[in-house]
Amino acid sequence: MISAQWRKVLKDLWSNKIRTILVVLSIGVGVFAVGMVTSSFDFLLNDMQADYLAANPHGASIYCDPFDSALLNSLKRVEGVKEVEGRASTSGKVNLPTGAEYSILMYQVEDLEERKIDRFEPMIPGEEMRLGRREILIERSAIGLLGVKVGDKLAVTLPDGTVRELTVSGFIHDVTQAPAIFSNMALGYVNFDTMAWLGGYQQYTEMVLTVTENPMDEEHVREVATRVAEQVEKSGRTVYFTLVYQPGRHFASDITTALAAMLGVLGAMAVVLSGFLVINTIAALLSQHIRQIGMMKAIGASTSQLRKMYYILVEAFGLMAFLIAAPLSIVVGYLVALGISSFLNFDLQGFRVPASTLALTLLVGLGVPFVSSLLPVRRGTRITVREAISSYGLSNGKFGDNWIDRLIDRIRGLPRPVLISLRNAFRKKARMLLTLTTLSLAGAVFIGVINVRDSFYLEIEKTLGYFLSDVNVNFDRYHRMEEIQPLVDAIPEITAAEGWGYSMAEVLQADGVTSDQITIMAPPAGSKLVQADITSGRWLLPEDENAIVVGNHFIKLRPDVKVGDTLTLTMDGQKSQWKVVGIYNMAGTVIPPMVFANKEPLNRTLNQMGRIFDLRVVTEQHDPLTQQRTAEKIKTLFEANGIKVASVTTGAENMAQQSTVINILIYTLLVMAVLIALVGGLGLMGTMSMNTLERTREIGVMRSIGASDRSVLEMVVVEGMVVGLLSWAIGMILAFPITLFLNYVIGVAFVNVPMRFVLAPDGYFIWMIMVLVISAISSLLPARNATRLTVRDVLAYE
Repeated sequence: MISAQWRKVLKDLWSNKIRTILVVLSIGVGVFAVGMVTSSFDFLLNDMQADYLAANPHGASIYCDPFDSALLNSLKRVEGVKEVEGRASTSGKVNLPTGAEYSILMYQVEDLEERKIDRFEPMIPGEEMRLGRREILIERSAIGLLGVKVGDKLAVTLPDGTVRELTVSGFIHDVTQAPAIFSNMALGYVNFDTMAWLGGYQQYTEMVLTVTENPMDEEHVREVATRVAEQVEKSGRTVYFTLVYQPGRHFASDITTALAAMLGVLGAMAVVLSGFLVINTIAALLSQHIRQIGMMKAIGASTSQLRKMYYILVEAFGLMAFLIAAPLSIVVGYLVALGISSFLNFDLQGFRVPASTLALTLLVGLGVPFVSSLLPVRRGTRITVREAISSYGLSNGKFGDNWIDRLIDRIRGLPRPVLISLRNAFRKKARMLLTLTTLSLAGAVFIGVINVRDSFYLEIEKTLGYFLSDVNVNFDRYHRMEEIQPLVDAIPEITAAEGWGYSMAEVLQADGVTSDQITIMAPPAGSKLVQADITSGRWLLPEDENAIVVGNHFIKLRPDVKVGDTLTLTMDGQKSQWKVVGIYNMAGTVIPPMVFANKEPLNRTLNQMGRIFDLRVVTEQHDPLTQQRTAEKIKTLFEANGIKVASVTTGAENMAQQSTVINILIYTLLVMAVLIALVGGLGLMGTMSMNTLERTREIGVMRSIGASDRSVLEMVVVEGMVVGLLSWAIGMILAFPITLFLNYVIGVAFVNVPMRFVLAPDGYFIWMIMVLVISAISSLLPARNATRLTVRDVLAYE
């Protein structure tokens, strides 16, 4: 036989199904939020690293004059080197189905099976990879962009204007390369004969290496790479630059870790708000059970027995929430991880149930309800028999005891049901505080995410301030401005153009031995096509000689450098001294770091006086269509006159590429914000249910003196709307510190600088509409129940 206590628990679970659903949802939202965040990033962080390391990624890349296998064999004997391989590549353009061009970089692969470093796999596991003459393997991240399938012909326009037609022999997955959406370039792989047919180098121009120990120690990898570079230079070849970036880690590992931490904070906030819901909901349950508690005490039940019974009931709610929300959260977490991994171009290791997620969701499902119910259960079961029998159905909240009540009492000119709603909303101050806290924090997070979105867009605009031109033209070598200018003048859409210099360089570190790679961008003196965000020092002056402005990416690499320091740069094997006159901020990841210098001193150092490497163009109209049309005219005209164009990009393309990545983050944060908003809506629904229940007799009295259904409905719904509007006002204030926090954490993780605060008016307006809708919906069910109460029901109500 089931004991009376257990029968009571089962009856409480089953008799009021709406209440049970409300409690389970209140707990389940927190369980779901924690489970989704922890499971998705368990999949992401573990599987990203596993997939990346399985490819045996390189630790360093060295670019130098052409070399052959003999040099590679000698480099294998350098201390610390585990493996070293050569690479050769050539670039081209592919015509997309839309008519636009897309860049493609093609690497030479001698033997698909013998490749030891940066190994790639067929896109479909188990499928055979083949690479015959005039065939190409395409990296899978570019499939959607190129619109090709196996067997299709891919027409590639080479830098000299020659068009070569390659057959797509298959698709591969190369986790060591950034996906096309990040690099804005497709990757392809061809064999030795095809590379020769494409006009590429017959020797290697790049070498990649791995180290024997500490493969994730960037300083150690750099030391080994420096020794290798020295040996290359001893062979009589020039080393152009050495690149070491996050060895042993996927390029997006920092971004994913930061996103996991940020969503973890939002998930924890959802749990806290879920706890508030449990407090209010359990308080509502105990309010409904006041007379039952009195009757049980009257027949001998002790306070400890009652508390035990209600704790068991609460844990039953928590267990139900866990059983429903935990499996769903893991499935959704896997789907989220699947989408992000596809975007970042790595493979998950398959679906599984993370033990850590199960343990954490079980702790949240059982622990949060128990802790949240301690105070309401202790207070509810302390009531005496006399108080229980005499107070049920009449609110014991007193109106007019404090300044808030007196302020509301002075309001005139509103309909009586609205005035009653205002007074009822503040009758239970503690309950109102919890409800307002839940809704206000939900609103603050939502508004904060919208503010962060606009902060991101501001950072993008400031980044594009370094490239104010509508069309950017990059050449494969330096050209005289005299041969470029007449071609520019022949295109009517162009209103202005500037020729820029460019060079790769090595910056010696303090030890005078090791060095860091940088890119030097050199606008003409007094350029109008760059607006730098200077944080220290100043921008370049026309009279500056051998002066440079370094950025936040360089300072992250060399935190010892400050304004006024003199750096030793190596370009084309020649060393020169350059003074740091300023430090700028630029959002995003720039590899290698970019510094700015005046074109004339750089050209003098490189013996390229009167020549340019890049062309920055301003068009008459700045819309994407004009930019694209001008870019096509430039490319056609230049190549017709024998000037090879390495790449042509438009400002609109740069903005679109930056926005795509940012929008993924914003959408992810918005999902959490909406989830927290759902918590707030559930909290309001519970509060309105409680308020309606506690005023059962009051509503009956109103009905007995002629109150219509509409009046009762209006009273309850307006009360909910008042709470919603108050939460919106408080949320507006709380959004400021939350936005500052999100701007700092997300900014440092995703754009390498704390983002500036931006106030997004649409976020406040959208949340006001949302909170009013949430308030109305959350109040409808309690209002509907209130309109059903008749005078007879009230008098007969238990």
